Amino acid sequence: MQRRLVLARALIHHPRLLILDEPTAGVELRAEIWRLGKGLYAAGTTVLLTTHYLEEAEMLCDEIALLRAGRIVDRGSAALRRNRYEARDISEVSDRVITGEEVA
Repeated sequence: MQRRLVLARALIHHPRLLILDEPTAGVELRAEIWRLGKGLYAAGTTVLLTTHYLEEAEMLCDEIALLRAGRIVDRGSAALRRNRYEARDISEVSDRVITGEEVA
């Protein structure tokens, strides 16, 4: 209920930019938050999402930025990242980026 209240407070003013920091961590309402995020995006709101759930980022985001030591080391669409690293999924890309394995 507390997360719902915080989210409602953030949305009451119809922001053009919404920053969500780990919005689904430990929450049973994950699918509801996904639907809300997609709806906001469709309505023209920019949504900046931080998450450790990469499959969630891939599903919800047009662009993904991967960080190592607090710096962006790679960014773009999930599909382009998979192709660049010849990876099966975005989690494999992340593992390579985080460990510093560069593309030849």
